[in-house]
Amino acid sequence: MKILVKNHFENATQALRANRGRTFLTIVGVAIGIASITMVLSLTGGFNHLFGDNSNQSSTPVAIVKSGNQKAVPNLLTESDNTTTVNTLTETDARDIGKIANTKAAPIAFLHAELRAREGKVDIQNAALIGSTESLKDVANLQIATGQFINDIGGVVVGQQLSVDLFGTERSIGNVIYIRNQPLTVVGVLKNIENQASYLDVNFNNAAIIPLSVIKKFTQGTPQIQQIIVTTKDHKNLNSVIKSADDILKKNHDSDKNYRIVSGEEINEKKSNVARFLSIILTVIGIISLLIGGIGVMNVMLVNVAERQREVGVRRAVGATGWDIINQFLIEAAIIGFLGGILGYGLGLAGAYIASLYLPLTPYIYWQTAVLSIGLSIIIGVISGVYPAARATRRDPIESLRY
Repeated sequence: MKILVKNHFENATQALRANRGRTFLTIVGVAIGIASITMVLSLTGGFNHLFGDNSNQSSTPVAIVKSGNQKAVPNLLTESDNTTTVNTLTETDARDIGKIANTKAAPIAFLHAELRAREGKVDIQNAALIGSTESLKDVANLQIATGQFINDIGGVVVGQQLSVDLFGTERSIGNVIYIRNQPLTVVGVLKNIENQASYLDVNFNNAAIIPLSVIKKFTQGTPQIQQIIVTTKDHKNLNSVIKSADDILKKNHDSDKNYRIVSGEEINEKKSNVARFLSIILTVIGIISLLIGGIGVMNVMLVNVAERQREVGVRRAVGATGWDIINQFLIEAAIIGFLGGILGYGLGLAGAYIASLYLPLTPYIYWQTAVLSIGLSIIIGVISGVYPAARATRRDPIESLRY
């Protein structure tokens, strides 16, 4: 049996070498489909891994109180819920939640305004202006490169990239930023954050943070708080903290459930849904490409069968069974699928890493991805070779010898 399999393998490789150009193009067809699937799975894994860990960047558990009680619906046209949610949270809510034992709470109030300096300006599409309290430094794990963090007196803390964009330097302490013609002095610059993606929907490298008391001056005395970030010291206490926060909010809002409290995987549910939606679409495209590659394999095998009718006739005449003929052609198809899978997997990984240069994530490689990619290509190859192989055995051996 081993000798027979070895003989089939040698015959298959010889036949494929005899038509190198045709074989190579067929392998490339399979590789394109496998590369698409590999790239999608790797980038999706990196996306999920990034945001799955993002809400746990600190050593303490996190919960987020969000304005409005409507669950976010995945929308590819918006980056966050902040643009569509009615702001129902107040300073009192953040202050009362912060009084829970072993808990810190920081409100987040976004203000859409252009940031100007003498050296230049940054529009609202390229920078985030945030009103918050001193607690934000701890709950968001922010580190100061130079200067200090905000306090109730005033001042503004900027990200390193925003500092460079506005002042041309990372050392901008003492410089003045104008927000709606109101001057604010830079009192601190944040350390650069390598992982720019944030479960708070903020890129702190391009953010300006001012005290909540200051941002009220731009919103008629009432800060537009979109969310309150809550942290506690122990994961075991998170559920009890959430319950206490819920009780406080019910009391403050007269039992009007115009807020949501999310934690764990719920924090990044919208991003995960978008990633899942995109991965499904791209995977379908990859599967279609792979099926086209499979049709290419079938076409090549049909041509091989037509060109090798005399060879088939000779083998049948000397005692080869129909299964022997089928196995030989199936091995050829499997070899094409295997080589296409290896090439496609390599191209897919290369494509994923090239794409990651322009994305705030690193492809995450699962061993299952390699097994799935290569295994699927072999299966497609074998399935595509079944019909041509079966067709090779249908012709009468004597008639085949006339070719």
